[in-house]
Amino acid sequence: MQNSDGTADEVSAAWGIDWLQNSRSSLLIDLDNDGDQDLVVGFLGGVLIASNEDESRFRLRSVIQTSEDTTSLSAADFDQDGDLDIYAAADYADDVVFSMDEVSGPGAAQNLVYHDANIGGRNTLLRNDIDRDVWSFVDVTDAVGLDTNNSRYSLASAWEDYDNDGDQDLYVANDYGRDNLYRNDGGRFKDVGDLAGAEDAASGMSVAWSDFNRDGWMDAYVANMWSSAGNRITFQPKFKANSSDEVKHRLQRFARGNTLLENSEDHKFVDVSAKSGVEMGRWAWSSQWADLNNDGWEDILIANGYLTGVASTGDL
Repeated sequence: MQNSDGTADEVSAAWGIDWLQNSRSSLLIDLDNDGDQDLVVGFLGGVLIASNEDESRFRLRSVIQTSEDTTSLSAADFDQDGDLDIYAAADYADDVVFSMDEVSGPGAAQNLVYHDANIGGRNTLLRNDIDRDVWSFVDVTDAVGLDTNNSRYSLASAWEDYDNDGDQDLYVANDYGRDNLYRNDGGRFKDVGDLAGAEDAASGMSVAWSDFNRDGWMDAYVANMWSSAGNRITFQPKFKANSSDEVKHRLQRFARGNTLLENSEDHKFVDVSAKSGVEMGRWAWSSQWADLNNDGWEDILIANGYLTGVASTGDL
């Protein structure tokens, strides 16, 4: 907890949240509309939800089971009932997680189609049904149409009203292939990624929304992986010589790097990555928009890196 002099105190035990679960994501959001920030934590196998009690401690309210390989959380009022709902993304399917060993790792999953995988974990939408002191969250993933194409090794998601119709739509960044763009039609969702030109098929690590060209329509920036060796090898004549052009194109795409999708009033996206000079983010894990120099135009920050050594180098 930050102090006025710029220092910080470690207060997790005092606030009752020094949990030992293997956690990957967290949100500080007001779930019960009482003016303070409650806590949501995604851990391997579920979601922990705690209420902020008089800004002095957190009270554990719910432990909700989800997919075993939970990766990240995002929140929005998808049904416009006045409270925030929670979306929990998952990477590997439960049966794969339980069968993985430390040597082969998750990349050795059986039947994995690297460029178009569809055997991943199941993402979950939890509807907020809090009623006074009764904290309840209901899995409505199937009921609202979000179980369509819901097995794509998801690493991140972000909500935004991309079609300017007043409700929150959802972009899901997936590893090993195509992403999802779920259009919200009055609380029900349809995956329009292919139709809208937003199905960025690569190693989707994160997604961030911004109206980068200030035309009134929100655009999406997706972090992937850039590889000089991959760009050189995948375009050689002998690479995948017996594969179709579609397969070769998909594999080439995996080395190209990050993607900027420009939105327009016809609700279609155009890939302007190369033209905008935003592809090369190295091995990108996450990205965010921010106006760093206060000139009125949002800039891009990219978190990247990968450990390639077999032993510790002392860098971390």
